[in-house]
Amino acid sequence: MITLEGGDELERKFKALRDSVAGDALEASVLAGAEPVLSAIYERAPEGRGILKSDLAAETLAKDEQHCAIGIGAFGNPEAHLVEFGHQLVAGGPLGAGGTVVGQVPPHPFVRPAYDETKNDAVDALGEALRVQIEQAGAR
Repeated sequence: MITLEGGDELERKFKALRDSVAGDALEASVLAGAEPVLSAIYERAPEGRGILKSDLAAETLAKDEQHCAIGIGAFGNPEAHLVEFGHQLVAGGPLGAGGTVVGQVPPHPFVRPAYDETKNDAVDALGEALRVQIEQAGAR
């Protein structure tokens, strides 16, 4: 016959471990993972092209105890995508209402290259933040 001693303590530790990587702790870890990407976007954001560096942020879009979705970008800036991807230059009003295309504004990508450059750093930062949360839970 096998006897397990300390089962209650083990159960308490597992619950603490689960809680250490859930909810607000998960959100904090995911946002920590966003920092390398956000910093690189900030460095690459072109000055004087409709992008205000103060618009750049990492924001929580949705979360529950087991999931956290964030967005990284120029929230509230209706021109950021035009800078990133380029656009037609239209004069005389909107297209279809008297406006005509008079040129093309080339893309000036700054978000995607920043992501491509730092995605591994983001994973490392997320992992480190989770490791700290887990170690703190283990010490309780």
